[in-house]
Amino acid sequence: MIPNFKPNPITCKFENNQALRAGLLGNRLRVWMTPEELIESGHQGTVSVRNLLVHGSMSYGVPVQEAIKNYKTNIYFNETAPDHLLLLQGDLMITDKHYTLFYSQAKLPMRQALSLDGRHAFGLEALQLLKENLDPSSYEDIMELLDRYEDHIIEFSTFSRDLGDCKGRNTVIWEVRSY
Repeated sequence: MIPNFKPNPITCKFENNQALRAGLLGNRLRVWMTPEELIESGHQGTVSVRNLLVHGSMSYGVPVQEAIKNYKTNIYFNETAPDHLLLLQGDLMITDKHYTLFYSQAKLPMRQALSLDGRHAFGLEALQLLKENLDPSSYEDIMELLDRYEDHIIEFSTFSRDLGDCKGRNTVIWEVRSY
């Protein structure tokens, strides 16, 4: 990431996706915006089908051919996360100058995990959970995102192994948002 760079606020899902694809938000799983991109990538595993609309529907673990065949507008695809390896996932923000973490340690897709098992941690407890689960590079990345994107929520998932497009990271960023 670029030191001392203060970007514009991310106020919609489209802006988040642009920043994510441009590598401005740190580590991520592979993303394809169109069926053509997905086909050209040669990816043979499963994908998550995500909606470009806020709070839109999502499908996890969809075989590539099925995802392409059932393609509709306003969706995109990302490499399926290995949920069975989850350590921690949730939303992190700073509110009233204190860290606030809404999280789950359930090995389920995020929406389901937070709905069934969502918990809050504040201040030092939130930081301790991050330090216990994120590798040092991922922890630094998240702290830098919080500094750069004031008043934003950082949505992330942390796994028991490294993954994503940045070497030596066990945490992927899904969204940085103020919407």
